[in-house]
Amino acid sequence: MDGLRCQACGVTISRLAADAVCPTCAANTTPAQPAVRAAPIVTAVWLWASSEAATAIATRDLPTILRAYRRLNGLNQIALAEHLGYDKSYVSMIETGRRAISDVTSRRHIASRLGLPAHVLGVTGTDDAEFRAMLQFGDSTVRLAEIAPGRACSRSSQRTMAMGGTARGPRRRRPYGT
Repeated sequence: MDGLRCQACGVTISRLAADAVCPTCAANTTPAQPAVRAAPIVTAVWLWASSEAATAIATRDLPTILRAYRRLNGLNQIALAEHLGYDKSYVSMIETGRRAISDVTSRRHIASRLGLPAHVLGVTGTDDAEFRAMLQFGDSTVRLAEIAPGRACSRSSQRTMAMGGTARGPRRRRPYGT
C-alpha cells in the first residue's frame, strides 16, 4: 500500500489528508497561545531569609516592610521605586510615614511587586482566592479536630451509639409479628 508520509516524522498518513504532515506534528509546530496571559512570578525568598524579614512582616506596617525589603535585597530607594513603579520621593514619604497608603489597589500592587501575600498588607477580601483557601483550610482543620485520634468513627456516630443506636444509625424497632 502506497501512502503518503509525514514530512516531519515520516509516519504514514492518509492519502486523503489535506496537510503534508500528520496531525500530531501539525499540533506541535503551532504552539497554542494561552487563553490568559500569566503574570510573571515574583520570588519571595527574602521573606524567610532572616529574622529581620519575619519581624517586619509580623508588624504588617508598610514602611517597616519596605525598609526591611530594601536592606535585605541591597536596594536603595531609587531602585525600590523603579521596582514598584513609583517616584523615589513617594517611596521616601511612605518609608518615613509622611504618606500613608490606604488605597486597596496600591497596597495590592505593592504586595504583588514585593512577592508578599496580600493579607500581609491588610487588603485581603472575601473575593480573594487566598482568603477562600484560608477559610477552607480552617474549616477542614476544625473538622479534623473533631475526629479523636485512634478512633474509627465521628463524634456524631459515637453519640448515636451511646444513645443505644448502632454505628449505622439509630436502633429501629420492629413491629410486632415480624
